[in-house]
Amino acid sequence: MARLYIKDNDDPTRPSKDGYSNFALKAILNNDNFKAFVGAHDDDRADLVQQHAGTDSMGRKCDVTHLLIDGGEEPINHGNCLVEIKEDLQKKSSKSKHNISLPKQWTSGNEVPDIAYLDKYVTAIVEIAKDEKDPVKARNFLFGLMLLTRCR
Repeated sequence: MARLYIKDNDDPTRPSKDGYSNFALKAILNNDNFKAFVGAHDDDRADLVQQHAGTDSMGRKCDVTHLLIDGGEEPINHGNCLVEIKEDLQKKSSKSKHNISLPKQWTSGNEVPDIAYLDKYVTAIVEIAKDEKDPVKARNFLFGLMLLTRCR
């Protein structure tokens, strides 16, 4: 499963506040676009993710990328990324099951997770809510982030 990321155009070490917010607002929270997104083939959704990430406040394209096995990254498209939609099912028995995805180095239990990488996402949410005074955009950013990445 790929981790999709949208970098800030001015500072690539930070997430794009506009890109994640745009994706949530345009692909999921817009009735017509949501129907088209859900109804699209898995092969075609990567292009829709790119399209709905839109542009930043300066009019520059917000590129959605995924990591490559060699450690690099590339923009996603229909030729290199499948975007599947999985139904979130309720439990069918008395015992719940929940899968937690962890990076390989954390699954042994020998390395305590360092979660400082989340600071850039927290900073973005605070900046949107406090500095830009836009709690709706902050909510959309968080929702887009939750849909597109596992934050690791």
